[in-house]
Amino acid sequence: MHRVITRFRDRHGKIITEHGPWHPTRAEAEYWADLLEVLGYHTEVETQGEYREGAGEDQDQDLAKALSSMA
Repeated sequence: MHRVITRFRDRHGKIITEHGPWHPTRAEAEYWADLLEVLGYHTEVETQGEYREGAGEDQDQDLAKALSSMA
């Protein structure tokens, strides 16, 4: 599942982040992201449950160090 995250500035200059609906394919989410970019939004496609090799390794090591120092 994939969804489009859009960011834009409101009339006061505050950055607004909106999360769109989930799409079954990345191609569909990228289609919508491209349409929104044409309208001036900054977009990115988020993937639900995406596993990336090595993601979070640093956090695991930091947690292990913190727990070992408590013992």
